[in-house]
Amino acid sequence: MQDETTCRFKLPTRVRFGPDLIDAFVPRIALAERISELPEVTVRERGDDAVGGTVDVYIHSQVTRLGKVPPARLFCRIDHEAITVYGLDDWEKHQVLAGGWGNLHLRNVRLHMPRNETETDVCWTILRQAYDALRTTPVAPGMCLAPRPVWPSYSRTKLQ
Repeated sequence: MQDETTCRFKLPTRVRFGPDLIDAFVPRIALAERISELPEVTVRERGDDAVGGTVDVYIHSQVTRLGKVPPARLFCRIDHEAITVYGLDDWEKHQVLAGGWGNLHLRNVRLHMPRNETETDVCWTILRQAYDALRTTPVAPGMCLAPRPVWPSYSRTKLQ
């Protein structure tokens, strides 16, 4: 049985062929601005991307009662073609796929880039749903976490 939150998460069907945009970057920039305004979000550019311009967006959780800082979790990955969204449950993924808003990619959803203001609003609804889910669920095994910094290793031997 579905709870209230999953019943409310319904998406309209995406029009397959939209009007050509004079400036296709306007909706993308609007979406990027909304993401950057979310609290506890950090953006890192990927160094391993051959094309360039791919960024990972992480959510940093609050310090726990025991004073531990949980690792940052991957919220979404934005590249020149699509937005990969992490943190959606199966019902939410189904809504995205059934509405034509994206494709399944390694158990996550790759959203099509928005083409106009209406599509930007729908993409924002999907991203906000994932953001809220990631902030309220504890870290689980297999969750995409931020990479730990690579510190140099020093030899502790006394070789002469």
